[in-house]
Amino acid sequence: QSREARQAHLNRWDNRARSHWSIIGGERITLKGIVIHGAHPDAGIHESAYVVDLEAQHGINILAATDVTIEDCQIYDVYGDFVYIGGRAGKRAENIRITGCRMERTGRQGIAITSGQHVLIDNNYIGDVRRSLFDLEPNFETSGTEYITITNNHLGPKRLSWLANQGVGSNVRHIVIENNFSESTMDISILTKPGDRRGPIRIVNNVSTRSYGSLAGRLMEIR
Repeated sequence: QSREARQAHLNRWDNRARSHWSIIGGERITLKGIVIHGAHPDAGIHESAYVVDLEAQHGINILAATDVTIEDCQIYDVYGDFVYIGGRAGKRAENIRITGCRMERTGRQGIAITSGQHVLIDNNYIGDVRRSLFDLEPNFETSGTEYITITNNHLGPKRLSWLANQGVGSNVRHIVIENNFSESTMDISILTKPGDRRGPIRIVNNVSTRSYGSLAGRLMEIR
């Protein structure tokens, strides 16, 4: 092996590359009935659950893959996100379906999408999330989150936002949030930098059982 190959092998398991499942590129991939038990002893909504050095150890990491289905899986006690969907070498993840899963106790987000399009998140239970239940935040101007549908989910406790949508760029379009039931406050933050416009965004027929109070004086902010 060359020195570069040996170093690449050593780097393979660094702290930010130890997701339980990584799907990098490829197409027509299905994970069904898989149970993931992470190593985080204090995952959940507690202050200590977020460990910055280990925050990218996701349950399922999907980068630039096409036609991926995550069905009837269980994910518990991970340091990172339950599912992370992102891009690679300028290519977005596309046609991703997450359905019928149970996900509890995380160290970072619930489901994060930084570069993905045509993503369906339907009929899942997601709870005890350290940061935001859903995080739609492009990392670069060229990436984006488009045609994202979040429907029929049962959402449990979370520490920060129900949905966070900040990040960079204006490629945040055709977002549907519909028919979800939440045991946590449904606070939504969609903040676009000056000069950019996002949308359309549809938020309809969702139910939350929790009241909300904040010094900011608002439940949802769309700017």
